[in-house]
Amino acid sequence: MPISDAVVARAALPLLAPFGLKVQRSSIGEKAAPRGGTELSLYVQPPGTESVDAYATRMMPLAAAVIPELYAKYPGIDWIDLCQEPAKSSGAWETVPVTRLELTRSGARRIDWKRADLAQLLALQRIHPLEFSIEWHGGIGQTRVWRAAAERAKTLAG
Repeated sequence: MPISDAVVARAALPLLAPFGLKVQRSSIGEKAAPRGGTELSLYVQPPGTESVDAYATRMMPLAAAVIPELYAKYPGIDWIDLCQEPAKSSGAWETVPVTRLELTRSGARRIDWKRADLAQLLALQRIHPLEFSIEWHGGIGQTRVWRAAAERAKTLAG
């Protein structure tokens, strides 16, 4: 079956179920130069309003559940863009996600998904900025989980 936005959304549903999340939107597109390549974007959303702590705590387990599986399923994908959206998001592409993780296939290979934590991901972003991009909004950076991970990432990144 050719890869399409709808196919990706269906493939993601069982990966999101343990987290109680739904697909808000998904797309397959070409990333602009200089990075280039085919990008799979997956925007997920909780069923109701959640605290920023919930988003922060879920980011790494969600990434570990989704990213390796989608890269394995779709060998033609060069980038994955995984975003957690606010519960009341309209689904418009202009919506600012609460968290956003964008990484290359080679960046994903640098992660031991069974053991990785948020600090390791933040450290890898510092060491390999062309392979990782992490954004957070809406107070995520002020959560205890995120602050502790950011501090530990400084040590890990050297």
